[in-house]
Amino acid sequence: MRFPEALDGALRGWYPVAGIKSPISQRRGFTARLNALERALGGRRAAAAAMGIGYSTWGAWFAKKPRGASAASLRKVDDAYAQLLRTKTVTKTSGPGLMVVTADVVADPRKSRYRNKTLRRQFKADQLGKAGIRPIVLRWQNGGSPADVAAVAIAAIKSAYSTEFAFEGDSVTVELS
Repeated sequence: MRFPEALDGALRGWYPVAGIKSPISQRRGFTARLNALERALGGRRAAAAAMGIGYSTWGAWFAKKPRGASAASLRKVDDAYAQLLRTKTVTKTSGPGLMVVTADVVADPRKSRYRNKTLRRQFKADQLGKAGIRPIVLRWQNGGSPADVAAVAIAAIKSAYSTEFAFEGDSVTVELS
């Protein structure tokens, strides 16, 4: 697994998200997500406005014979619900203080002769601490793609250690503690 996916998996493991089990494609799962968003955002009007969906459309989805929601609307509702869950989970859980990355580390990606003598290396980002890991968590919480979150992580590590490096290969692991 590459660094972005490994970091995403570690964050999902640290912040387990428990939510609605019914898929959004089923009416039960769809309305449950709408209800959760309404409660969290302060009512139907506020939820519809926050999602960029018309109030009448939002109401029609609850009617006995609603207009079917488009695939784009389903994605919008599901993404907003996932972000709501991540936000709740991150606020309730204390953040990690240490990130350990096991990977092939290249000191300068433009000069392969600087490759570490040991192919697999454990990189302990202990200088980051909770304050350094917090921006990474916030980017993930706000729905950043794994690549965006990994870019924030690499920038934080480079800043903390004042060095140029890259994680290479498909067998990267990330542990948070």
